[in-house]
Amino acid sequence: MGAAKPGGVSQKHLLLFGTIVQNFAAHELLTARIMAHALGTEVPAVLLLTRTLSIEEKRKAVLDLLRHLQAPLDQYDCVNSFLSFLLPFIRLRYDIVHSSWRPAPTPATIQPAWILNPPARISPLHAAADSLPGVFVEDQEEKLAYSLDELAEIAAALEKNLANFSAFVDESGLAGQG
Repeated sequence: MGAAKPGGVSQKHLLLFGTIVQNFAAHELLTARIMAHALGTEVPAVLLLTRTLSIEEKRKAVLDLLRHLQAPLDQYDCVNSFLSFLLPFIRLRYDIVHSSWRPAPTPATIQPAWILNPPARISPLHAAADSLPGVFVEDQEEKLAYSLDELAEIAAALEKNLANFSAFVDESGLAGQG
């Protein structure tokens, strides 16, 4: 499973990339379910209307809708919290979908010869100044290199957030019946 692909991307990287992208998609679908239930329509209609929106724009749309419909403040805050959790990972998701990857350059530091080399890292092939259309994340430090362990931690954190968000939505009835 760890066989390297061109550019230093292994099967494990690809598995984690897929996990991260699918977790974003599942968060977006759950958001569409909330909007559909609030509007009394079907999920495909919401998906059609929001397909060109970024995850941040979808977050704002569902929050505006909940505010407009005077949803309880605790529900509003929980939905905001679960969807805001995604914000630091938007750049990574965008890079996974839209960039080729390569081994990351070695940090410009030195270390004693007896210390093991740090784990290999990969980074997307694009200029650091590239912007993400429709996405603005305040005070986000650019993160452009990831180890397998970091990607695994991010994937696990996204899965946990999704499970908690889904449980909250089911318990609160925000998306109707499952």
